Amino acid sequence: MENLYNLIFVISELVVVLVAFIVLQWAINFLFKKSYHLSWLKDKKSQIDRLRKYSKKILAFSWFFLSISIVLANVFLIYRGEKDLLKYTLRLFQNVPKQLWQTTLFGLLITSGLIIVTLTIIRYLDPVLNPAGKKVKEFAVFAKLTAVYDQTDLFLANTKFHVTNTLWLLTLYLSGYSFKLPETLISYLKTLLIGYLIVALSILILQAATSIIDSLDNLIESYFKPDTLVSRYYGNLKHLVPFAKRCLEAVIYVNMVTQVIGLIQAITGLTNIGEKLINLIVIILLSRVFIELSQLLLEEVMLSDKSLSDTQKQRRMTITPLMQSLSKYLIYFGAGILILDVFEIDPTPILAAAGLLGLAVGLGAQNLINDMVSGFFILFENYYLVGDFVETGDASGVVEAIELRTTRIRHPNGQVYIIRNGNIEEVVNYSRDFIYAVVDIPISYEANVKKIYGILGQVSEELQANHPEVLEPIDFNGIEEFTTSHMIIRTMTKLKPISNPRGIHDEIQGVVRDMIKEAFDRAGIPPLLPQRIIRFKSPEDSQINLLKPDNPSMT
Repeated sequence: MENLYNLIFVISELVVVLVAFIVLQWAINFLFKKSYHLSWLKDKKSQIDRLRKYSKKILAFSWFFLSISIVLANVFLIYRGEKDLLKYTLRLFQNVPKQLWQTTLFGLLITSGLIIVTLTIIRYLDPVLNPAGKKVKEFAVFAKLTAVYDQTDLFLANTKFHVTNTLWLLTLYLSGYSFKLPETLISYLKTLLIGYLIVALSILILQAATSIIDSLDNLIESYFKPDTLVSRYYGNLKHLVPFAKRCLEAVIYVNMVTQVIGLIQAITGLTNIGEKLINLIVIILLSRVFIELSQLLLEEVMLSDKSLSDTQKQRRMTITPLMQSLSKYLIYFGAGILILDVFEIDPTPILAAAGLLGLAVGLGAQNLINDMVSGFFILFENYYLVGDFVETGDASGVVEAIELRTTRIRHPNGQVYIIRNGNIEEVVNYSRDFIYAVVDIPISYEANVKKIYGILGQVSEELQANHPEVLEPIDFNGIEEFTTSHMIIRTMTKLKPISNPRGIHDEIQGVVRDMIKEAFDRAGIPPLLPQRIIRFKSPEDSQINLLKPDNPSMT
């Protein structure tokens, strides 16, 4: 019999809850219907209908959740041994303080109002964000900010997502206040709200900053001509953009974690590590930027003067890489000192130990010192410069770089020789003052030498007219050599030592040969063909049987 009474009591509770929710639903519908007649809400009928549907879903879920809770609570009481659920419930309600009922009722009212306000704000997010996104897109099209235009929709979607979550967390936090929950629990809710807000803002700031950087990158390339100062400088700094974006991302994430850690009292002391990491990232980024700027400024100061002679320009091209290397290492050294200061490490003992270590290494690294000393002498005694065509040992070609330890020489075939400065003993420099391009011309004994001299004179005039690097007419002072089959006339062309991958003398040698060949063809002088001279010891030996190639009289 008791079980039947308990069952009737549970059903009665469920019916009361159902009736209460039906009345509440009727009241809400009544309010929504009345709102249709308000003049300032007539244009918002579709939004009101959607809000009405949401309220129905929330009420239905709340009724279902409360009904299940009632059933489970009564089942638990019966399992624990309570025989009369009605008496137990009445006794329980009588023992509940009146203030608790007031607090609960107040909390329910406040929470309901907060939920309605939150839903209303969420419903109006699209009408607010969409026009804003449209304006941003219009500005991006006008300013040619391609990345901003492409990322606007994604940014707005992320903004709506994070704003929605933040509103619900704020509702939860304020509801806890309205229900007068314990201070510890409220502080946890506050930490959760602020922590999520920090994470959301960090993500949105990173996305916006990345889009702005990409857009500015495209904007600079579009608006500034290649020959302008801004475009020239930015073109050399452009490769730092991905690195800068990674550094910005690291700074934002480290700052985000640092701020979140600062909300947790147990690990607040770890925030110092985050601040040091941020300073470290900023120092590394700025050092890279300063290095690139110093390289560009040195090039601008040393090499931009148009009035420099070729020799002065070569000398500056030789010295500039060394100055750039020195400035780079000085910036690295300064960055290292700043990093030690960030981590509160005194650099003095480290510098002293480094000095002693350098002295010990210097005593054992004599080859290194020899290379560096030789490099200084090569530079300051002007043995050769960048762009000179030189020969040293088995290497020949154009000098590409002179560093403190090594010299790089590019062979005409393309291979690069990297030679220690200490190993350079003898140097043949083809790029000083002048050089001769020597061409040997084989001619037959039957040729008219005077006619050939006249042709060479014409070639010399044409060569000087078309090639300003030729200093003097071609020099050909008679026959250089007699061979068994032909004569050799040697020509010498005096040239300026202009930088060339093959050596200017080698290039002009080819030009002279081509011009002589064309002149000989025009004059009807046949090319010299290979010949064999046969000499006989006696007239009888001249009767040669061609079918007997092994005749011993042929020499």
